[in-house]
Amino acid sequence: MKLLVIGLDGVDRALVERFDMPVLQGILEQNTQVPIKEDLWARGWVKVLSGLPGTETGAFYEQPKLNGSGEFTQSFGTSKYAGLKKPPLWQAMGDRGVTSGWLNLPTTMPAASVDGFMVSGAGGGVSPSDRLPRKACFPAEMTDELTQDRMCWENRFRVSGYRSADTYIPACTDAIWQRARIFSRLVKKYHVDGLGFLAQKEPVLLTNVFMHDVLNHRIDGTEFATRQLLKNFFNCLDDTIDFLCKTLQPDNVAIVSDHGAGPYRKSLNLNALLHRNDLVKFPSQPGQNRVKKQIRFVSRMALRKLLGSDAIPYDSWHPYRQAIDHTRTQAFAHFYVPGVYINDERFSGTVTNAADKQRLVRQIIDLINHDPLLSSENIVATPFRELHSECPFADLLPEIWVDLPDDVFPEHMGKLLAKNPLDRHWFDLRDLPRDIGSGKKTPAALCSFPKELVERVPLAELPHDLTAAYHCIQAAFLP
Repeated sequence: MKLLVIGLDGVDRALVERFDMPVLQGILEQNTQVPIKEDLWARGWVKVLSGLPGTETGAFYEQPKLNGSGEFTQSFGTSKYAGLKKPPLWQAMGDRGVTSGWLNLPTTMPAASVDGFMVSGAGGGVSPSDRLPRKACFPAEMTDELTQDRMCWENRFRVSGYRSADTYIPACTDAIWQRARIFSRLVKKYHVDGLGFLAQKEPVLLTNVFMHDVLNHRIDGTEFATRQLLKNFFNCLDDTIDFLCKTLQPDNVAIVSDHGAGPYRKSLNLNALLHRNDLVKFPSQPGQNRVKKQIRFVSRMALRKLLGSDAIPYDSWHPYRQAIDHTRTQAFAHFYVPGVYINDERFSGTVTNAADKQRLVRQIIDLINHDPLLSSENIVATPFRELHSECPFADLLPEIWVDLPDDVFPEHMGKLLAKNPLDRHWFDLRDLPRDIGSGKKTPAALCSFPKELVERVPLAELPHDLTAAYHCIQAAFLP
């Protein structure tokens, strides 16, 4: 094999150095690390696969549906790569006559036709709780083989069914080993001697939940148990890399991640600031479902008090994504998006005059940049959409971008700035209401390639993001 690319979702150098991972550390030390800083809203894997930023692909997490409603979507698949300025990597490999094997890459559903094999990853709007569909596999008949192998498609926490660290973490450990063995077998079966690309999603699934345990060491009780389980997972992740290198004997090995991992200590809800200034409106009646959730929450709190539980409860009755009344709203923020949208014709909104939009953008930037609480956290707002007005996906962009500290996450609920109640030790996971617990993404992605490949890439002419990985991979197959 000419080039083996191992994708480690959510892994950065700091995380690697926290665990005993001599094989991975050795590869990183031998390779050249391309300096990368990801924006965390654009999809990093799409940058790797397309060589283009989100403004050129429309590949964002939680992006507007643009159907005249206030609805958002996370959907992104192989059909979205058609017609872009650059061919996706699998097409570029085919055009060069290079055999390729792909396993578990997000945003590649349905699987593309390649000279080799492709097994699409879950996510990008496709639930990992579903069985591996035939459209995820090329050739399609490979589906039966992988089903018989009981390949774990993705072990995302909420849909996994596991509710304690001593069952969930070992299941993730089994998944990465199973996937590595399957990938090795498929490479040999389909005679892939060009590019092999395997992505392991479980690292980010675990750091999203257990980052507090990664960063905080204790040697008593369940906290020690969780730490030991995490240590074993990362030891095994290193072992899978060693296994792949020994069994496939690639000429070159690259390590890529779509972002880094860090603690999620605070949440930011810009709608609280916008509501305070009469710019966003919520429905006047909370609705029956919200009332039921509030009753359940109060009941749980009373039970906790009666039983003397010291666990920090999650405000589960509060809407995860609070409804917006678009008939009365001028601007709004949305979960996962580090910015503010003007409520214009994209959302059948109230602001359609260009002068009014410009006035609102200036007003909101001033509100954010002069708020004492936000200023104390170095949270800064700048114009965004107008800077990319000529890009093909400008309508997806918020008018205002907000730079956040690495430990702050944009939410759609609660106070303007609040402590994350899920930032704590986890072992019993029954009270964890979602896939994000004590950890979140950080901009420090890995883009580690052999020096001779990096030297073939005009990095000075490229942005400092994961689009560089696309060019480094291509460099391995230049004449």
